[in-house]
Amino acid sequence: MESMKIDDIRDSISVYKLRGIDGRPSLAGVSREEILLLIKKVSSQVLEELVEIDLDKAVEEYRNVYGDLESFPSDIDLKIYLEPITPLEPYPIPGYKTLLRTFEGDLLAGFDSSSHSPRGHGDPSYLLVNMGFNLWGYGGRRKFDDRRYVPYFVLIKNYDVDLRVIEKFVEHEFIKEFVDYLVDIRDREGYRDIYLFFDESFNLSYTYSFAKELRDVYIELYRELFEYLDENGILYAGVFYTGSTLISKALKVLGRLDFEVRDRAIMDVVLEDGTHSQVFHVCSEALEEHGLDVYAVYLKISDYNVIRIEFSSKLYGSRRYLDVIRAVYLDSVRGRGYPYLLGKAHESCVLRGDIRRFIEVDVANTLKGSYVKSISGKSLRKWRRLV
Repeated sequence: MESMKIDDIRDSISVYKLRGIDGRPSLAGVSREEILLLIKKVSSQVLEELVEIDLDKAVEEYRNVYGDLESFPSDIDLKIYLEPITPLEPYPIPGYKTLLRTFEGDLLAGFDSSSHSPRGHGDPSYLLVNMGFNLWGYGGRRKFDDRRYVPYFVLIKNYDVDLRVIEKFVEHEFIKEFVDYLVDIRDREGYRDIYLFFDESFNLSYTYSFAKELRDVYIELYRELFEYLDENGILYAGVFYTGSTLISKALKVLGRLDFEVRDRAIMDVVLEDGTHSQVFHVCSEALEEHGLDVYAVYLKISDYNVIRIEFSSKLYGSRRYLDVIRAVYLDSVRGRGYPYLLGKAHESCVLRGDIRRFIEVDVANTLKGSYVKSISGKSLRKWRRLV
């Protein structure tokens, strides 16, 4: 595939300037109310440009192509696509009360992280990574319904190392410690299996926007993490909403469609509430280079509420992925449409504005020693507005 050019960007977007450069002066910052009013002024123009998608056609072609496992093309000219592995049909999930009984005696956990750095605005360079997790289990010797956060302060000595890799490295080091913590609880309190849910950070598709060197390191970190999780018998999966159009992209390349539509829109029609899709193999040159096999299903919780679940080849081969899907559904019902454990883990890890101010200003003033202690005037100005 050819690399993107500037003209490709121009052809892909329509830009609406919401206020002229010669408009009335304003001492105050932007307000949500004003932006909403300005968007309403251009809404008729936006609606005229929106192309109506023939969703019925997309669903029909999906069923035609992905429903025939024997004739599905073995190689599609895309960097990443979904290959159907199991028959195309909605697979029902047991009801909530049945699932509660099924997972009695298991330990379920959700994990999320967030980070902040002053980047070029502060010396020395550092990064705060905050880990959040939530545990839930009953049926062991002790009931667990617990959430916490674990912050890490990272001093960066090599400015050339990408912050995304640093954050992911620290995150994965914590996850290994977290796994040991979960295994200790399981063995000490008499739990059976451990289920661990990640958010969209588990989705490696977006790494295609990275430079190859960065992408390779990123995927290698995940390969090592998956090995550690497998060695410890953890049943794990990425659980996230996705805006991907992998299915329609493939149908477009195969000449079956002339437009793209989000996978979740197709699955919303194909699936019934409380069912999951066929299993897909995530075909990716980058993943194959690192010996990493990832599989995926779509889970429909309710109308217009479809999430994607990704899991390892080991989980697929053992068929324990079915248990993972059911655990995700159980927790999504608990969370009224989204996994409760992931929602609470996010609340635990999120860095609010006052915390970010602390990172950018007070930390720089607190550090002692031979390092330069500074924060840029620009960054200070963001926090200390002039009257």
